[in-house]
Formats: sequence, C-alpha cells, structure tokens
Amino acid sequence: MSGFEQTHDLASSESLDETRLSNALEARYGADMIYTYVGDILVAVNPYRMLPLYTPAVQRKYMNMLQRSAQPPHLYAIADAAYNQMSRNATPQVAVISGESGAGKTESTKHFIRQIMEVSSRGRHPIEAKIMACNPVLEAFGNAQTVMNDNSSRFGKFVELKFNNLGQVFGASMSHYLLEKARVVSQGTGERNFHIFELLLEGTSNNLGRYHLDGYDNFRYLASRDEDKARLAQEWKEVQDAFPGIGFTTDDLECVNKIIAAILLLGQLEFKEGGNGEDAEIVDPKPLNHAAELLGVSAEKLRVGFMTNKLVLGSETIYKPLNVQKSSESRDAVSKAVYDRMFEWLVTKIDMMLCPAEARLEDTYTIGILDIFGFEDFKNNGFDQICINLANESLHKFFNTHIFASELEEYAAEGIDGASVLFTDNGEILNLFFDRPDGLFAVLDEETNFPSATDKTLMTKLEQQMERHTPFEMNKGGYAFAIQHYAGPITYQGTGLLDKNKDPLPNRMSESMTDASNPLAQLLFKPDFVKRTRGDAAGGDIDGAKSKKGKGKGKQGPKKGINTVSTGFRISLEKLMERMNRCKPHFVRCIKPNLAKAPGRFESAMVMKQLKYTGMLQTIEIRKDGYPNRPSFKQFIDTYRGAVFDFTKPMDYTSANCTRILQKAEEKQREVAAANKLTGKTAHLDKWIVAKTKVFLKYWHQDILDNFYRPMDAAAVRIQAWTRRYLAQLRF
Repeated sequence: MSGFEQTHDLASSESLDETRLSNALEARYGADMIYTYVGDILVAVNPYRMLPLYTPAVQRKYMNMLQRSAQPPHLYAIADAAYNQMSRNATPQVAVISGESGAGKTESTKHFIRQIMEVSSRGRHPIEAKIMACNPVLEAFGNAQTVMNDNSSRFGKFVELKFNNLGQVFGASMSHYLLEKARVVSQGTGERNFHIFELLLEGTSNNLGRYHLDGYDNFRYLASRDEDKARLAQEWKEVQDAFPGIGFTTDDLECVNKIIAAILLLGQLEFKEGGNGEDAEIVDPKPLNHAAELLGVSAEKLRVGFMTNKLVLGSETIYKPLNVQKSSESRDAVSKAVYDRMFEWLVTKIDMMLCPAEARLEDTYTIGILDIFGFEDFKNNGFDQICINLANESLHKFFNTHIFASELEEYAAEGIDGASVLFTDNGEILNLFFDRPDGLFAVLDEETNFPSATDKTLMTKLEQQMERHTPFEMNKGGYAFAIQHYAGPITYQGTGLLDKNKDPLPNRMSESMTDASNPLAQLLFKPDFVKRTRGDAAGGDIDGAKSKKGKGKGKQGPKKGINTVSTGFRISLEKLMERMNRCKPHFVRCIKPNLAKAPGRFESAMVMKQLKYTGMLQTIEIRKDGYPNRPSFKQFIDTYRGAVFDFTKPMDYTSANCTRILQKAEEKQREVAAANKLTGKTAHLDKWIVAKTKVFLKYWHQDILDNFYRPMDAAAVRIQAWTRRYLAQLRF
C-alpha cells in the first residue's frame, strides 16, 4: 500500500475525493485493516470472518493509550477514549454504532463493551459477568437470519454502563425498541424466525415430548430450518447456562420454554367452516390441547379467548364466534403478542438484575451504547420499515447536529473564520413524520382511531394532507407512497398500516388467561405487566404479586382513543434522543462491503453509496479543518490547569490563562513527541484557538491534554484504595 492507503486517519489527508476514499478503504480492507479513522470517527468495514484483532494481547495495547496514533485504528481505541473522557471530565458518554443491516453493528457492540470492561477492571465487579451473559439470551430471542445478515438484530437496544467512584462498572440499564414481532408468524424467502424457536427444538430433540413438540415434521411458523444441528445444540446450551448467570430462576426458564413451545403449537392450528357455514372449527384439537396445557389454562378457555369476539351494545353483551379467516388472524395476533410481551418481560427483568438501586441513580459516570437496526429497503416495505427508517433519520439528525450544525453555529458566535462546510439537513424529513396535524404519524393515528377507516380512506387522507411535505409522494394507481430519505427514496405499502398501528389483541384473551397456572403466561396478559414486573424487584412471585390490594384503582377518566403503536414508538424515540443529547458522542460507522456476506469482497459502488448518505466526505472536511472540542474558559482551566501548572493554585477564567496553559502544554508535548519518536500532525498540540468565551481544540488535542493526567489518575486510584483499606481496618 502507498499514499492514502497507508493513512490511518483520512482526515489528515490534504486532498481526498470519493474515488480516493473508496480506494483507500478497499486497499486497507484487502490487507485486513478493517478500521479507519476519519478524525475522531471510526469507520469499520465488516470482514465477514474472524480476524486476530480481539485477543487479550490486543486489548492491552489499547488500554490507557498515551497517543491514539501510536496504534492502528481500532474499536478498542474508541472504547478507551470514551472511558477516559468520562473519568476525566465527569461527562456521560455515548457510542453510536450505526450502519445497514449486516454491516456488523451487533458484533461491534459486543467488542466495545468487552473493552470497556477491560479498561475499567480495577478488581472485577460481579455485575460484569451478568452483563456479558446477556448477549446469548438477547441474540437468541431478538435476532434472526435475514437475506442481509445471518444474525440480524430485529430490535434496537440501548445499554448504559454505570461506574462507581473507583471507575468500576457496578451496574447497567437496558432499553429496547420495536421488536419485529411480525416475524413470529411469517418470514420472507431466505429468512428465518427468531433463533430461539430452532434452538428449543434442537436443544430438546431427545425429549421433545416434554413440550409436546414431538410428531411434527414441519411447523407453520418456521419457513425454513437451519441444518447445522451441532451449532444449534451448542448455542442452546449457552442460552440455558446464561439465564442463571444473569439472575433468572429455574422456574423462570421453564415458563419461558413452555411459552415458546406453545407459540409453535398455536401455529399448527388449522380451521374449517362449521356446520352453519360461518363459524370456524378447529380441524385437529391436539395442538390446542397441548398449547393450553403449556400456558396453564383449559383448552376451552384458550379456544374461546381467540376464536370469539365480545361486542357490547348498550347494556347488552354479545359473544360472536369468528369465521375461518378471522380465527387465523386472531391465532397469529395472539402468537405475536405473547412473544412480544415475553421479550419485553425479559428485557425488563434483565434491566432490573443489572442495575441495583444505588446504580440506577448514577447519570454522570455512564457510557451508553446504542445498537439499533440499520436502514431497510425491501421489495415490500411496511409499518416496521417506516419505524426503523425513522429511527435512522433521527440518528442521522443527531450525527449532523454534533458533527456539523453545532460546530458551525459556534464558529459564528465566537467570531472564528472556520470551515464553511455544507451538509444536508434532514429536518424536513423528520417534520414529515412528526408534524401535527398533517404529519404521517398524526394522519395515521387519526385514521386508526376512526372505526370505519380502511386502507383506502387512509391513502386518500395521506394524499390530501401530506401535499406540503416535499419528501413525500403518492404512487399513482396503487396503495403505496414514497419518502425521499437521506439514504435515498423508499416506497412503502399502505396496505395493513392501520392494523399494524392498532395491533389489537383478541378482546377475550385477557379474561381467558386470568387464572393460568403458568405464572408468566398469566402475567403477560395483564395490561400493566411491565409495572407488575418492576414491582417484583423486592421479591415475590413472577408477576410481582406483592403490590397492595386495590392500589392504583382510583377513578380514571375516559379513554381517548386507541394507544397506537406509532405513538408508543415516537415517545420511546424521543426519550432515547433526549438521553443521548446529554452525552458526549463517539461515532462508529459500520460499512457492509458486499451483499453476499463474503469475506475478501469489496464492492466499491455499494460502499460508496453508504459513504455518501452518511456524509463521510463532509465529515472528513470538517474534521480536517474544524474544532469538535469547544470547552468554555472555566471548563478548560478547571480541567487542564493541573496538567502543566500547580493545580492547588487558583487561576482566573481568562483567555490569557487559557493561552498560558496551551503554550506550556504545547512545549511539553514537543518533548513527549521527541522522546517517543511520534510523528504526524496528531502528535503535536498546535492550531488551537482561544476565542471570545471558549477554547477551540482539534479532535486530537483532547487526547494529548488528557495524557498529561495519566500518572495522576493512577496515583489517585492508589490513594482511594489505601483510604478504603484504612477505613475498613478502623471499622473491623
């Protein structure tokens, strides 16, 4: 390799266009150099094979690094920087790991967390083992094979690691977003159901009768099966071993296994017309009987729960049996709802077990990691793709704000003649979704709450009310519309949007499950099952029955329409972005090099498309010329005066003192660079600006200044340990 290809940091290149950028990444990829810096942003190209980049020896190289440029680019360096910036500046951090499906986000997330654990381990904390044990469980229940990715996350998750005053991980919180529950009952060509279904079948293959799964050649809910039986059996063992490691009981695990089996059996139910030609009847009652036994109810209660509908007409209540089509739809609705609620219960319990009470209050010394679905464009895009792509639009806005918009605004405010970088603001696309009363979600919710609404009335209303949103365009002659996303135009099918937004559960299922002997199945059909689960934190049975009788049964106002799925997703997304906006972000851009998931293949056109819509060229320009770190005079002096002067002596918050610190640090860094033979522009502390009220630092300046504190950090930790030991001896 030569020229750009040897450059670890593309922002340090004097001139770079799209072709040179792609060529540099391709050459590095061919040499197994999958990581490349663009300033302080990491680009990671999926190798689709194991590389010797994640060994303990490699981990140690990226711990407490003196200079980032001393080692090749790596995800571990981003983890090290996040941890040290959190510790040094008492500022929460967040790693945003983004990219298309199959780009390697989930694996990157796992490597990032492992490195944080290593960097922070000053004596292991028991919570660390629990955090790592979550991976096999969440992947089994939340991941599936797609045409893009053999282990695709079909949900988004935000993990927030919490640290004590010794810098150890002592807790973690976890949130999840939009599980793709439609996959439970139907998968496209070349795709599979969530891993856990096949893991259960293979893991219990010697005793399928325990869950009444023997005697079936095929299952309706499994479009295809994995032939690697040995791997499935091994993964099943890993999942079963991980549950108690997190804190789940044997009874919890048995309840979960029974529900998974019951869902498979519900899928085996077939219906025929009854004697009156309208009401449906079950062809073979055996799957119903066995599913009911696993859920802990009678077969008749289960049948009534999803095969009849309750209608209230004034003072009269009518129970109406469903026909064949409605019974099939109701069966699938129950299967999806049970799985979705069970997954939410799993994540809620994991969050409770990972985050003790003292850790839950910590909001300063934290590092968040966001692993969320990539941008999706399939042959048929529906409600799930609308939500997934909206989440990606929100993340792109977050990226633009932190990389471009806020920096350029501060240049103007501080009188700096900085980089005049142009970037594409996607605010108009977000307005298309969120505006009221004529945004997409507002129109969809309004129609969802209208009893006689149909797909046709929804399409008519969208055409009438969305006209002013230029990124929106109705497709003529069909129930579809297109949105011009930041990544390109996507066409969405209008058929089924109303049903997906309601996602109703058969209205007699909850009453049918009231007395279920499977405590988890009983819990999942209660409207407040998440609150009940969290109420069990201090002990009690699986559904948190410790709550006081009658609590929360005060007078309630009338319902204001259906609680729509889109409203719940919008609220969750707003909370996530609010949480992230209080953090210092670290961006990891995962790139998918080919569609075949083949190692060693780099398709330039495909890579270039991803680089374009993520704004990577503009990022290079603003990172090369810009100042991403912009502390106020007070923040800068409080943080860095001790790096080069006596920190016990007070110092006024003036531009002159900021300049004194930087000049002294610049002199000190020249000595460090000479002694360690460091070269390149990132080895020098120059080109900083002291402006009106802030200090403007290049992306590598913070690393240099923080390095001057490393000996003091180590001494502080030793002093804390000695103090704790002395106090313990006094007590005992």
